[in-house]
Amino acid sequence: MDALIIFKYQLDSRRVQPIEMPSHSQILSIQGQRDDICIWALVNPKLPVVARTFEIVLTGMPILPNSSYRKYLGTVLFDEGSYVTHIFERIPC
Repeated sequence: MDALIIFKYQLDSRRVQPIEMPSHSQILSIQGQRDDICIWALVNPKLPVVARTFEIVLTGMPILPNSSYRKYLGTVLFDEGSYVTHIFERIPC
C-alpha cells in the first residue's frame, strides 16, 4: 500500500476555480493562512491527477444556479471577521 501524504492547496481570488489533485484525495480542512484560503487534503501522490472545482462565495453574494451539486467545505474569516468567505466544491451531477 502506498503512503498517504497531507498536501496544501491554495485558492486564488477567482470565484470558481479548478485545483488539480490526485484522484480520491480527501479534503481534511479549509482554513485561512495569512491572506490566503488553503485546502489541506490527504492524498496518494501516485494516483492519477484530476481537476476538482471549488467555489468561493461571500456572505450576501447570490449563489447562481448551475448543473453541479455544491458540497459545503467550510467558512474562512479574514480581517477579524469583517470579510467572510464560504467554500464549496462543485460536484458534477
